[in-house]
Order: sequence, then C-alpha cells, then structure tokens
Amino acid sequence: MNSKILFKGKFSKNEIVSKYNKVSLRCVDPVIENKAKQIWQNKVREARIAGKKIWDQPVYRLDDFFVDKNKCGLKFSTIPFSIRISIKDFTDELFNKGEKYLPMAVYSSIFVETSDGKFIFGEKSDKYATNRKYSYIGGVFNKSLEYDDEVDPFAASYNEVIEELGIDTKDIESFFLLGALRTESCNVALVFYCKLKLIKDEVIKKFRNRKDLELSDLFFAKAKELKDVGVNKIGKEPEIVDFYELYE
Repeated sequence: MNSKILFKGKFSKNEIVSKYNKVSLRCVDPVIENKAKQIWQNKVREARIAGKKIWDQPVYRLDDFFVDKNKCGLKFSTIPFSIRISIKDFTDELFNKGEKYLPMAVYSSIFVETSDGKFIFGEKSDKYATNRKYSYIGGVFNKSLEYDDEVDPFAASYNEVIEELGIDTKDIESFFLLGALRTESCNVALVFYCKLKLIKDEVIKKFRNRKDLELSDLFFAKAKELKDVGVNKIGKEPEIVDFYELYE
C-alpha cells in the first residue's frame, strides 16, 4: 500500500511555518509526464463534449516537512493540476523510480463539526467534471497569482470552510491541523479539524444563501459514521478518519 501517515499532532496557525520553493526539490520523469499530459487532453475533450467545466492551474505540492515539539514546518513547490490528476495512473512506475518522483500534490480534508455534534460533507455540483460525487469540505491548494512567494495552507483551508458553507469567520470556534497523509495516489492530504458555533439547521440556512457553487448540497454524519462515510461514500483512505479519532 502507498498510503502513509507523514505526521500527526494538533497545530494552530501560529505553530505552522510554510515556505515556498520556486524550483521544486522533487524529480520529474519526462516520459511519464508526457503520458499524463495526453490523458489530460483526453479529459478536456470529454468534458467539452459533455458541456462540463474543467479546471487547470498550478497547485502546491509538498517538497519536505518537519515536526518539532509544537512546530510544524512545510516546504512547498507547485505542479500543474492537470499533471497531478493524470499522473496517478503511473503511481507504480513512479515508486519504482524512487519516492523523490512522487507527485505529492497537496489538498485539504477538513472535519467540520457543528455545535450539536454533526459532521459536514459536500455533494459536488454537476457543473464541473469530477470523478467524485461526494467530498470532505476542502480541496486542492491552488497557487495564488497575487502572492507568488506566499503559501498558507492553514488560511486557505480556513477560507475553504467559509466559502463552501457560506458561513462567516465569527461562526468558527476552533481550527487545527491534525496532520498529513500520503494517499494511495501519492498525493498529500492535510487533515484539519474545524468546530463551528452553529447547529446543523443554521449551517443549512447559510449554505442556501452562499455564492460558491462548487457544492450543490450538504450531508451530515455522526462521529461513529465517519469511517463508513469516508471509505464507502467519499472513497478516501480510512487513515484520514484516524486523524480525527487521534485528536478526539
């Protein structure tokens, strides 16, 4: 299995130090990358025929990390989203070449809990081409064109909760990074926990008035249902739920 817990803990914003490398420390196999580009072109054609939107932009990848007591250091570079999504078909080949060739593209999976103990998940809009119908709150970290040398996964994940749910900063009680998981496709899930001041019905009301259209609907689960939802409905590694259980 390719999945591996890289680190775990409970880190606030002030305990995370992020740096951006303009030149990635990771290696690229040009033959495999060209194959991935061809797969992406096929996806673009299929999306166009289906009348779906398809998105491509540089996204962050994890070059290196360290954890020292209450500090978590993260070093990032970028990889095109088109390569990130297509190169997973060649994971075994990349592993055979060595771990330094793995894509390690970063995304967030956020356990968002309401004040009445319900966990929030999203149903994807059919306006975008996607392989998954359901998801954790969160998503990939796309590179900001405005701040070329700045990367803040904590702030980006915090803002994802606000934008996807249509809530306000004042609605969030606490927010922590719980750790990082290298997934089966050899990308990296940064796992966060967010506690809201809102009950389920209040979240639903705000969600219906939001402007972000990435999610078409929400669904809710109890803590004891998290692993079943993550594995069987969303289709993500069971280890992601382990981070929440360790935190709890």
